[in-house]
Amino acid sequence: MTAGVNVRFNVYRMESVGDDDVGGAQVTGTLIYERIPGRIKEQTPEQLVLQQGLETTKIFDILLVDKKPIGMDIRERDEVEVVAPYNHHFLSDRFRAIGVRSSSLNPSNRRANLLLTTTRSERAHGNQ
Repeated sequence: MTAGVNVRFNVYRMESVGDDDVGGAQVTGTLIYERIPGRIKEQTPEQLVLQQGLETTKIFDILLVDKKPIGMDIRERDEVEVVAPYNHHFLSDRFRAIGVRSSSLNPSNRRANLLLTTTRSERAHGNQ
């Protein structure tokens, strides 16, 4: 097990399906991976931007330990949700992948992992 791996994540595939009965687009969140071990780290915003008083997008790095023998298929726009430990300050929060990098190791290697660059995913409506 990779050192520092202390969080579990669910991964959701975000795809658009057909319009609903009133013509609005629907976005689905299909669960594709469950309880993947990993860790999360918030990147420090640039001091110059903060001094100018500009709003910055919070960026997070998420390391996912790949336990699948053929590798995980995670893409940009997929969402990652913190599901454990139960006292984590990001519990039930979702993060949208904006960059996906895999290690140079063979996916069947037990040390293979994925590094995601993410932003917080804010939902306008709780029923989506």
